[in-house]
Amino acid sequence: MKIQLSSVKKLPLWLLGIAFVVTSQCTLAIAEFSESTFTDLDYGFYFFGKNDAYEKYQPGQRNRYFDPSKPTMVYLHGWQNGMVEDMRRETFDTSDIIGAPEGIDLAASWINDGYNVAIYYWTQFADESEVQDAEEKIWPQPERNNPRRLSWRSYVSQGQTETNNNGPQNTSISELFVEEYLDVFQDASNIRLAGHSLGAQLMIVASQQLLDAVNAGALNTNALPNRLALLDPFFSNGEKDYLNNRWTGQVARDYADNLKNAGVLIEAYRSSPTTSTIFVGDANNELLQKTAFSELAPWYFWAWQFTEKHVMARWWYLLSYNSSTLNIENNNNRDALSASASNQTVRYWMNSNQRLVQTEGRRTERVSDDQFTQRNR
Repeated sequence: MKIQLSSVKKLPLWLLGIAFVVTSQCTLAIAEFSESTFTDLDYGFYFFGKNDAYEKYQPGQRNRYFDPSKPTMVYLHGWQNGMVEDMRRETFDTSDIIGAPEGIDLAASWINDGYNVAIYYWTQFADESEVQDAEEKIWPQPERNNPRRLSWRSYVSQGQTETNNNGPQNTSISELFVEEYLDVFQDASNIRLAGHSLGAQLMIVASQQLLDAVNAGALNTNALPNRLALLDPFFSNGEKDYLNNRWTGQVARDYADNLKNAGVLIEAYRSSPTTSTIFVGDANNELLQKTAFSELAPWYFWAWQFTEKHVMARWWYLLSYNSSTLNIENNNNRDALSASASNQTVRYWMNSNQRLVQTEGRRTERVSDDQFTQRNR
């Protein structure tokens, strides 16, 4: 299905200190999702084949694109303001990604290498005009006199959506993720998660709950994700009453320590200033210091193209699995960080006192010509 976007849409990301403007006259090629996917509440794990073919996971049913004996990569999207109105979802087709090289199937190289590939969709929950409202839904809530139901957005007609307050009760997006994960991956192993923007926050919170499940005997140790990729992660500023007046980034740092102590590898990639503006975004450098951390430099975008830079981390990482390992200046003994980097490489940089900064390939979208240098954290 081809969708033409001929209007100019302004997303209220000025709250991040930036006005994000998505201009079109571009053609987006996306997987076809039925209208009921947007009119009715739909969320969960969707497994993908090549060319954006997909099948939603259904308990007790065989899924043509999922084999629990194979390794798995699950992508978690972030904030989705306006997506329900457009009846769109993120997929692995780069034609649907602003600023990405067109016509590339980001899942293909993973599938060719024997991976199951999935997206965890929470689009209708994440479609909020304020990013903090979507963020709050990620976190388990304290007991309250009025039990919370998760709100979600539904498509009504062209240009019209409505907010529904009848979603799952007394739960959070991270708990919904974990509930289904326990069913899907109980007998699986070698699982990688990659979360973009707010999806990185969801990934950290859910992974802590999965670790709790392992410690409680509810999940096999081998089914715990063994590698997490934070792709231009977002954490908002400020104390949260639902976290006992702590910042989301603070709690995430504690979770990262717990996961590292359990042997989970954590890599992080920063591609834009989008998530660290003074008004809303917390740079959370303390968290990045705990990870194998790489600074990307997409200089082929203009200085004002904040959206493109922010989204770049998503497609760059998934596409980098198709490349050979990347080089480091004046260091022939180590590889740079990327999706194709070995677990040993990620572990080395995670425990190192240095970070990586891109110095070559900054003017092209190609991953293969990217080169990095080492710098002190």
